[in-house]
Amino acid sequence: MNKSLKFFLAAGGILVSLAGALSHFVYEWTGQNQLAGLFVPVNESIWEHMKLFFFPMLFTALLLTVLIRRSYPRIFTGMLGGLLAGTLSIPTLFYTYSGILGFSLPAVDIGIFYVSVCAGFLTAYRLTLRPSADSFRPLFSCLALLLLAAFVLFSYSAPPLGIFAEPQAEAAWLNLPYWGGI
Repeated sequence: MNKSLKFFLAAGGILVSLAGALSHFVYEWTGQNQLAGLFVPVNESIWEHMKLFFFPMLFTALLLTVLIRRSYPRIFTGMLGGLLAGTLSIPTLFYTYSGILGFSLPAVDIGIFYVSVCAGFLTAYRLTLRPSADSFRPLFSCLALLLLAAFVLFSYSAPPLGIFAEPQAEAAWLNLPYWGGI
C-alpha cells in the first residue's frame, strides 16, 4: 500500500521541481505582471525564492489530497508538514552554508531548492503514515496560511530585513560572475 503513496509523492516531487524551476522566470516572462508576482519571485531575495517551493507544493498538496485522501486520510496533514519543512529549509540551508563560507555559489543555491523538495516530500511521506499526525493539522494549517499571507503581503511591500534584500555578489572576491540567489 505504501508503494502507491511513494509513487504519488515521487510524481509530486517531480511536479514541484519542474514548476518551481520554471516559476523562477515567470515574473519576467509576464512582463513583471503584479498578479504573477504574488506567486512567483519578483526579485533575487531569499524570501522571494521561497515561493519557488511554496506555491507549487501548495498546489500539489491540494491535488494529492483530492486524488488519494480515501487511501491516505492524513495526506493533507502530511503535505502541509512537508510544505512547511521544505519552505523553511531554503533560508535555513542558504544562510547556514553562506554564513560559514562567507559567500554563496549559484550551483549550491540551486541545489538547495532540490534538497528542499526532497525534505518536503520526505516529511510529507512520514507524516502521512503517522497516525498521530492529524493532531498537528490545525497548527500546520495556521502556519501555512500565515506564510501564504506573508508571501502576498511582502511581495511588493517587504520590511527592511536581510531576508527580503537582494543579495550582492558575495563571490566577488573569487572573481566569479554572480547569477543571482536561489
